[in-house]
Amino acid sequence: MRGSFATRVAVVAGVSLVVLGAALLVVLHLLPGAGGVDPVDNVLSDYARQSDGWVFRSALVITAAGSAALWLVLADGRVLSGRLVTVVMTVWVGSLVGVAAFTNDPLGVSRSVHGSLHLLSTIVACLCLPVVGLATGWRHRRHDTWARLAGSTIWLAFAKIALLLLAVYVLVYNDFADGKDHTGTGFGLVERGMVAVDIGALIVFGVWAWRITGRARGAADAVPPPHRAETGSPG
Repeated sequence: MRGSFATRVAVVAGVSLVVLGAALLVVLHLLPGAGGVDPVDNVLSDYARQSDGWVFRSALVITAAGSAALWLVLADGRVLSGRLVTVVMTVWVGSLVGVAAFTNDPLGVSRSVHGSLHLLSTIVACLCLPVVGLATGWRHRRHDTWARLAGSTIWLAFAKIALLLLAVYVLVYNDFADGKDHTGTGFGLVERGMVAVDIGALIVFGVWAWRITGRARGAADAVPPPHRAETGSPG
């Protein structure tokens, strides 16, 4: 499969879908129906309850599809391999769909079933790519060809972990400051930073996948044609 036309199409499709999903998330902030959602304090999921909520849900499903396409190429190229990475990437794709499928609860409203499922999907999604990035980057960190890309995934994983810790701090600070269970000051900005890091990690995986196809194609071109035995009786 590696180096084939279908594989290159899958890489282009995967990267394009990830970029499209990210673009839709940016567009969300500009739509008329986004009024009342503060990008500094409110989370992206709050857009799902607005009149243009379908854009938010579409962005997540599109990103999940792009992630799956890149994952298949990288798994075939033995970059994203191993039981842990396979399970976590499966959970990543599923959790994105879960965030899109279940709407979060408004602030001050008792937790509902769909709100709880949304929260669980969100927490799981936040943890997936750092695990994949660290596992994959560490495995290939000394590879002659993949060392630089491996280093990028490791740094992005650490950046995501740092933002996760910052998000926990903001949540705890707001709970103690206001005595209420809500996100509050600055959390929306931190969440958007985490999303940006995740998109960056997927783009790195896209570059990695494309280089795999080029490397396999180059190796195939370098293989000499099979020797044909001459037929006929000797002179």
